[in-house]
Amino acid sequence: MESRYARETNIGRNFWKWMLLLLFLCLFLPSLTLSESTIEDCTKIIESNPNDANAYNNRGIAYYSQQKYEEAIADFSRAIELNPDDAAYFRNRGNAYYFLQKYDEAIAEYTRAIELNPNYTRTYNDRGNAYRQLKENEKAIVDYANAIELEPENAVYYNNRGIAYYNQQKYDEAIADFSRAIEINPNDAAFFRNRGNAYKQQKEFANAVINYTKAIELDPNNSTAHKNRGDCYLNQQQHEEAIKDYTRVIELNPEDTETILARASLYNILQMYEQAILDYTMAIELIPDTAILYENRANVYEAMGDDAAAAADRQKTDELRGNQ
Repeated sequence: MESRYARETNIGRNFWKWMLLLLFLCLFLPSLTLSESTIEDCTKIIESNPNDANAYNNRGIAYYSQQKYEEAIADFSRAIELNPDDAAYFRNRGNAYYFLQKYDEAIAEYTRAIELNPNYTRTYNDRGNAYRQLKENEKAIVDYANAIELEPENAVYYNNRGIAYYNQQKYDEAIADFSRAIEINPNDAAFFRNRGNAYKQQKEFANAVINYTKAIELDPNNSTAHKNRGDCYLNQQQHEEAIKDYTRVIELNPEDTETILARASLYNILQMYEQAILDYTMAIELIPDTAILYENRANVYEAMGDDAAAAADRQKTDELRGNQ
């Protein structure tokens, strides 16, 4: 006969099995399945009550999560018809317009949402993003400032304002905002990367390297941080370090011709001719009808003393230029 202890132990084990299964389902079930379920549920509610604004809004959010923005806009519009005083409906429709790159329409929706709820913090940030897409950075800065005033501990708003300042080439102001974002959230690689970009523009390459290095620690597979740090090393004449970063970029993006050629140039400077040949050959395989690549490889072959290979590449260069 099974003991009471054994029964309780089995119950406990089964309980944790079910809890682990539930956790797995919550974490890993595709959001698409959940969205479809939401759409079905909301559609049933709408069929039974065609004037339920929330049902249209929730179905619109589900369509939005599936990137079905036109369907989302239709549902948000119906929700607004039924209840034109809910700021969230206008913000949601604005977000759908934003992802359709209809930034003027998005701004109109965000503006209406703010009129209905002047303390709707996220909507100032959203409108700022739309203004920034239209290169209206001054208006974006005003909106980000309003968001910061309402929610001064939100790192994203400082980061976004920093980007707007960066776009205006106001690098000191940008650095101040990126620094504040980092104070609030020191675990976001993008904040360090952005501050590194501002330092790079100011030709403060040592400070830029520090920031890119931190960004890479937080996000090791971000090719942009590696590329930018490599560029800074290059400006500091630290060629070997630059090659390491360019190599990592190429590992992450094997078809990044620009970085392949940057590394080839460095190999040539360091008289590492065989590696330079390999890089120019790699670039030629990616863009085979580019005369300058054959010309550059010919120059390296000449430096190596391989006159026959150099002559072949120069002939190919002339053929390509004759066809241009």
